[in-house]
Amino acid sequence: MRRTHCTLLLALILTGVAAAQDDFGDRMAAISDLCRAGDHEAAVAAWAALAETREDMDEKFNALSQAARCARLHLHSEKRALELCDLLEDETYRLGCRAVAYQWMTSPAKVLEDLGEADMLLWPEKLAATGFMVRAQAHYREGHGQKAVDDFVRAYQFSSGQPKWAAIQRLGDTFRNLMDDEILAEACYRKAMAVGGMGWPGLQARVNLGNMLIDQKRYDAALQVFSVRPQGSWRVRMLLGAARAHRAADANDKAVTALEEALQNPSIQPAQKKQAEDMLTEIKGGK
Repeated sequence: MRRTHCTLLLALILTGVAAAQDDFGDRMAAISDLCRAGDHEAAVAAWAALAETREDMDEKFNALSQAARCARLHLHSEKRALELCDLLEDETYRLGCRAVAYQWMTSPAKVLEDLGEADMLLWPEKLAATGFMVRAQAHYREGHGQKAVDDFVRAYQFSSGQPKWAAIQRLGDTFRNLMDDEILAEACYRKAMAVGGMGWPGLQARVNLGNMLIDQKRYDAALQVFSVRPQGSWRVRMLLGAARAHRAADANDKAVTALEEALQNPSIQPAQKKQAEDMLTEIKGGK
């Protein structure tokens, strides 16, 4: 039944694609419904067909980048996603679309081969934000510290909202892991915590900073960082961090309390559960 509904919807979309020029947003939304319904092949085909009818380059990009995203995430084909991007004749938009697909990169070296020399400062702001972030992550994975710093800074400048704070968080990782500068790493993490709040960038920065502070033997500061209690598995991550800090400070009773609370959380993930159980075993002398 669902397949029949999706096929009819696709037929309606393709039939009307060449008609009115003022309903692009409605057509994009209708195709998104196809994707959400699980008919990913139909959605990719519909987005590609819609792109063919548009003269406006931003509209072509929006349609094909959504098709590429769907192909990469749901059809699990980076090759297909990149082929869709290559339907864009304008080189800036073509590479910008490839940057969208490369958010789930399989090879950082391939990303750098494609985007390494691109002058993204000349790109439209939205494309540049994604491009700089993707290239920065590729440089990070390849161990290119300074180049990763440069691109994460640009990603921060061009982005807004969560991606902006994610760039600051990743900049902290770069300073810590590739540039041997824990002072700047801490500054970036604390900035991401302040502006990212309970979103992913703020919470990830909190976890990474807390672990760094434990390594520095700044246990009270680490416990302060881990003191927030968000919902879900992030709450478990904070409790595990607090347990590590307590244990490093020889406060095993407090570590056990945090671990037992983590184990009682219904959102605990299998890897987290194993980590908590292993720590309890070690504390109680079983190892």
